[in-house]
Amino acid sequence: MTTSLTAKMLLALVLVTTVMVGCGRKTDLDVPGAAVIPRAKAGETAAPESAKPPVEDRRFILDGLL
Repeated sequence: MTTSLTAKMLLALVLVTTVMVGCGRKTDLDVPGAAVIPRAKAGETAAPESAKPPVEDRRFILDGLL
């Protein structure tokens, strides 16, 4: 391989990696499935009071590809 071909391939790899890292949604971390959840006492609701409402989905230009 020539130096210019190697440089082009490296640049393409960096660009693809940058695009893939940019995909996703910024939110809080998900709670692991095996997390210990305290039991609710009689008469109390099971949902924690600090629970946040779900994040509203916003359309993104690349959503159609997914």
